[in-house]
Amino acid sequence: MSEVFERNHYVGKNIVITGTGSWATEIIKQLLPLNSKSITAFSRNELAVVTKKKLFKDSPNVKIEIGDITNISDCRKYFKNADYVFCTSALKHVSIAENNPSEAIRVNIEGSQNIIKACEENNVKNVVLVSTDKACEPVNTYGLTKAIVEKLWLH
Repeated sequence: MSEVFERNHYVGKNIVITGTGSWATEIIKQLLPLNSKSITAFSRNELAVVTKKKLFKDSPNVKIEIGDITNISDCRKYFKNADYVFCTSALKHVSIAENNPSEAIRVNIEGSQNIIKACEENNVKNVVLVSTDKACEPVNTYGLTKAIVEKLWLH
């Protein structure tokens, strides 16, 4: 992952991360020493938002906010001045997606469509999609939704 985080790419840039889970946390940690103007992560997970706010409380350029990728207005708001967007939001647990296929479709596919649309509307320069090997020859709802998400991004 280190080649993604070359210093000259992020100096003085506004970075937005969708999600507040482990991937988002690691991305923030990798970006912190790179002198970005701002790093904003948003998620609908209230507990994760509170936890990450505490974790990064000593980093003045890091903001952790409530927001939902399934709400296009939230995407538009957070991407307004973004130079880079890292997409880590998704329903990621196979069993949750299997038991709630409509929610997996809503979050993973429709949420991704909102991200794509808001990035286009705001002329975001670079977007990094964090995906998974489960999208290759998928055998379950989660893998299928992520495979569709990858196709959307490629399109």
